[in-house]
Amino acid sequence: GVVSIWDGAALELISSEPVTMREVDAAIPSGVTGLAFGQHGDRLLLAATDERSTVAVWDVTTLPPVRIADRAGAAGVGFAPDGSLAVSARGGGVAVVDPSTLDPLAPDLPVTQASARIRISPDGRTMATSDADTLTLWDLETGAPLTRPMSGLRNLHFDPTGTRVVASHHGNVAVLQFDPSVLVTTACDAAGRNLSAAEWNDLFPTEERRATCPQWDLR
Repeated sequence: GVVSIWDGAALELISSEPVTMREVDAAIPSGVTGLAFGQHGDRLLLAATDERSTVAVWDVTTLPPVRIADRAGAAGVGFAPDGSLAVSARGGGVAVVDPSTLDPLAPDLPVTQASARIRISPDGRTMATSDADTLTLWDLETGAPLTRPMSGLRNLHFDPTGTRVVASHHGNVAVLQFDPSVLVTTACDAAGRNLSAAEWNDLFPTEERRATCPQWDLR
């Protein structure tokens, strides 16, 4: 296999190197379905569908597991960027756990997607999940979906600002923009006007009408 490094701003290839494999003397579970590094790179969160269906935290420097917990249907895993929590996706939802002990920090989030890939935004507020070819964004606090499932997307990552998600799309790279200010500007440019009085009353019947696109007159 080959690992490639790309310039995230210009989307230009910087380098591409072959992968070097190293054998380790450690009882790594079989059927690994998810991997995620912790904040400082010294912890590895691992989900496996072995005979126990487990989630484990590993010390990367020594490789014995620090903690193992049974998680039926464990699939994707992820760390919050500040290391305050970890998440593990499974068929019945997403478990929010202590990254050291794997003890639950809150009730499972009602995410019905048994995701093989899961990522948390840099601010720790948004979670992205990918199951097969479908990508969805979620509010990490409530577990509510922020987007409709988007098909054809996988291998997702947030950019450092948390306003974009990079994903593979049918052999190519897709960059998805989620910055509200950028989305509003794009929508206003496409519409070329503010909401009409009828549209405003239909969408916001209890609010006084105002301009939502400042570059256009309110007619």
